[in-house]
Amino acid sequence: MIAPTLTPAPPLRTHQFRKRAIKHCSAVYPLEGYGILLGLRRPLCFIASLPVGRTERWESTDGRFANIADAIEKAGPVARQHGLEVVGLYHDNERTVGQPERDRALLAMVPKRYRDLPVMILYNFGGNEEWTTHIHCDGHFWDGCELPQLPLPKTRRFNRRRIHSAWLKAWGPINYDNNWRVELRARAKVSGKYDAQYRQWKKHDLKLYRPTFYEVLDPADELVVWEFIEDRYLSNYARFVRVEFDYGSTGLWDIPFPGSVATGACLRPEYLGLPADLVSRLRAWHDSIDLNIIPERSEEFDWTGPRKEGLRVAKEIKRFLGDSAYVEYHLFQELDVRFGTVIHRKVPYFIRQLGQRR
Repeated sequence: MIAPTLTPAPPLRTHQFRKRAIKHCSAVYPLEGYGILLGLRRPLCFIASLPVGRTERWESTDGRFANIADAIEKAGPVARQHGLEVVGLYHDNERTVGQPERDRALLAMVPKRYRDLPVMILYNFGGNEEWTTHIHCDGHFWDGCELPQLPLPKTRRFNRRRIHSAWLKAWGPINYDNNWRVELRARAKVSGKYDAQYRQWKKHDLKLYRPTFYEVLDPADELVVWEFIEDRYLSNYARFVRVEFDYGSTGLWDIPFPGSVATGACLRPEYLGLPADLVSRLRAWHDSIDLNIIPERSEEFDWTGPRKEGLRVAKEIKRFLGDSAYVEYHLFQELDVRFGTVIHRKVPYFIRQLGQRR
C-alpha cells in the first residue's frame, strides 16, 4: 500500500513581511530584485524582508542571486540582534508569472548551499500596486497572502524599521538605479515579422488617436514599446480578441494587437468554438444593450450593469479559449488565467511608465 502524500503545514507570516521586498522590486522594475527573508524556524514564520540587489540587464537572468552568499553572511548578525534567523530568500520573476517551468529555472539558480531555504517569488501583475507572491517551501507553493498570520501580540516585538536600518548599516546602500531605458532605446528594433500591425500602430493609433496610455510617449521610446508588444504578446498568442458592444454585432472582435484602437472582423461565437451556454450568455449581454439603448441618446443609458456583466462574460470567454488567445474587455487590459483564476490586469506598468502622465 502506498502511503498518501501529506501536505506540510503552511508557514506563518506577519502582516507586512513582504512590504520591503515589494518596495524594492517596484523600485528596480523592470529589472529583477532579490533579497533575504528573516524570521523564526520553529514553527517557520516570515517576519521581514531585506533587499540585497538586482539583475544587471533587462530580460536577462544574469545577476540572479549574484552576491547572496555575502549578503546572508552579513544578515546573520542583524537577524540575531533582533532575535531572528535567516529563513529564506526572495526574487522577482515578473515576466514569467504562472509559468512553472520558468519558476523552476529561477529556483535552480539559487546557490546549492541555500537550496533548502524557502524562496518567495514575487509576481508583478501590471505595476507597483499589483504584486502577488508565492513561496516555494518543502516542495509546495504557498500563496503569500493566504498564509496564516502570527498573532498580533507576538509581532509587536519585531520592529521592521529598526531591522531595515540595521541592515543598511551592515550591507550598505541598495542600488535602485538601472539603465533599462537607455539600454532598450539603444537596441530596440522592429523584427519585421509584424510589419502590417506595426504600420497600423504607428500611423493610426499613435498618429491619429493616441490612447491615454500613449499620451506622452516619447518618440524615442516608440520602438521600445513596440518591441515589448512583439515580445510579450504577438509572439506568444495565436489570436487577439476583444469583447465589446457595437450595434448589430456579436460583441466579439478580432484585433491586430493589444490595445488597438481599431477592431478587425466581427467574429461569430461558433467560429471560436464557444459552448452553447456561453454563447447564450454573450448574446443575452449584448441584447440587453442593443435592444434597449437609443443611439441618439446613448449617454442616458445606464451602463453600470451591462459593463459588469460584459466583463464577467469576457472572463469566461478567456477561460474557455485558454493560453493561446489574448482577450481584453478594456483597451490593453488583458484578461489572464493565473493559478486557476481569471484576473483583469491593468495596462502593463511598463507601458504606463513610458506613455502616461503622472
